[in-house]
Amino acid sequence: HLVARGKANTCEGDSKENAMLDNTYAAYGYNAFCIQTGLYFGGHDYDKEQEEGINRFGWQHVGDGYHNMTRYGELEEDEERRNGLGTVYRNWHPGPLGFQIASD
Repeated sequence: HLVARGKANTCEGDSKENAMLDNTYAAYGYNAFCIQTGLYFGGHDYDKEQEEGINRFGWQHVGDGYHNMTRYGELEEDEERRNGLGTVYRNWHPGPLGFQIASD
């Protein structure tokens, strides 16, 4: 399971709702991977950007602070498709750049 929340390696697992989700599905091999954790650990100052009104983890935002495009998006010839391939989160689900972060 890719988790969109959490800047620490806990995926905000200490919140009641997240602990309930974890406990409910643990018996089925549930595992959470926090997409934001690796980005925060890379050194980009997301907290400062947040103070300046930039939410890179907001819906439809392009760019994660390190990249503005997926690797395969750089080769895409269709401009409309290409412009959407740098999205970190489409909504509460990862976008193309969010999935690239998880796969890396």
